[in-house]
Amino acid sequence: MKEIEGNVFWSRGKPYSRTPIGNGKRHCVALGDVSEGKARERAAVLASIARDLRATKDESVISLLPQLLDRAAQADAKSLVEVRDTVRKLAKGRLVPQTLAAGELSTFADVAKAWTSGDLAKRFPDHVKKKKSARDDEQRLRDHVFPTIGSIPVRTLTLADADRAMSRLPAHLSPASRRAIAQAISRTLKLAVYPLRLVAASPLPAGWLPRVGTQKQQAMPRPEEVDRFVSCEAIPLSSRMLVGFLAREGMRHSEAAGLTWADVDLDHGVVRLDENKTDDARSWALRPGTARALQKWHELRGKPTGKTPIFDPLLPVDYRAGLKTAGIDRAELHEGSRIAKVTGLHALRGLFVTEALARGESERWVSDRTGHKSSQMISRYARRARTFAEAKIAPLGDLDRVLGWAPAHRDPGPKGRDPRAATRRGGFRNPRGTRRFATRWARKTALLIRRSRVRVPVDPPNPGESVRGR
Repeated sequence: MKEIEGNVFWSRGKPYSRTPIGNGKRHCVALGDVSEGKARERAAVLASIARDLRATKDESVISLLPQLLDRAAQADAKSLVEVRDTVRKLAKGRLVPQTLAAGELSTFADVAKAWTSGDLAKRFPDHVKKKKSARDDEQRLRDHVFPTIGSIPVRTLTLADADRAMSRLPAHLSPASRRAIAQAISRTLKLAVYPLRLVAASPLPAGWLPRVGTQKQQAMPRPEEVDRFVSCEAIPLSSRMLVGFLAREGMRHSEAAGLTWADVDLDHGVVRLDENKTDDARSWALRPGTARALQKWHELRGKPTGKTPIFDPLLPVDYRAGLKTAGIDRAELHEGSRIAKVTGLHALRGLFVTEALARGESERWVSDRTGHKSSQMISRYARRARTFAEAKIAPLGDLDRVLGWAPAHRDPGPKGRDPRAATRRGGFRNPRGTRRFATRWARKTALLIRRSRVRVPVDPPNPGESVRGR
């Protein structure tokens, strides 16, 4: 067998080791904040571990190489002795590989990778749910946590180690990002307690997670700006269709990205959303203009069926570029402000809630479409909705009309008229208030008619003779 040598290379100012593990594969691992001499010494140790285990020619033993190399890469002196002792027992056949995979020597990185990869969800489906944002957690842990505490066994990991990992986070990270990383650390240690039962309790106390405070919301476009974007023919039609749909139906961008033609009933104008962030299936009737636009979009796409996605992907940076193409260069949207971030696709969801509340829709009506679990989230937009109503800001137009797919003069008639449409003055009309006013007016009119029912004589009455006497 060719002599195995560890190779050290540098990337972004940090040393990494590349060690052959068999079948033409090499395992790369970060070596931490060490000097070049220390990095080469640790790479030689990793090469010796690979050489000893590959000499056994036992695939079950060799399959543990990546796990052991990750542990040894940044282990302190005590932990490195434990790893080398484990390697020696494996090489001499004194330790069964299955015992190592679920034993007490599992490191923080082992538990975290088992969680983000979905392995724990398969082994413990009653206690661990597969997370949809597992890739985000995997990246956060790999970039910011593993280089500091990834190689430490969970049974010896302390609160000081977790604090050290947080103290080494880059200064440019936002409070929300720092909290997300802390949540990933906390969740990993809780899984080590149960269902893995590797430790008796988590070393992190209550209140360890950093507080975020008030977060900036994305700057929200106005209805006329969204309609100008949707009607701009210089922007790809797929982008205009997605933006117009999000602003009128209130879906999350991720939900719309996963929407397929099988989820939409074009005949009845109903959309069904089974998979979403909150795992709460919901369905609702689309706006008439949106339903007609989807029917036209379905024809233009060749009438696809089944699991074919309805919309093409759209990045926030491309969306903002499209706003400028449409002549929408308001500084708040593109540069942000003291209280708002630059606009994005999520801001269209805020516009939907604001416009719906301004029209007088109930919170239940809004949550049926947005999937909000609490009224507190919806009430954030109440003040802006009152501003919309008081300023008589024109609402979004019918999507098919804005896209140029509707006749120039459409008379929907009494049955086809949308009760949520704007008034002729351009403001919002409250359908409930209109009905209440009409009901009161009808009652008063009927009462006046009943009171005015007096018998009128055919001939004029004689002087001094009352009508009742005749």
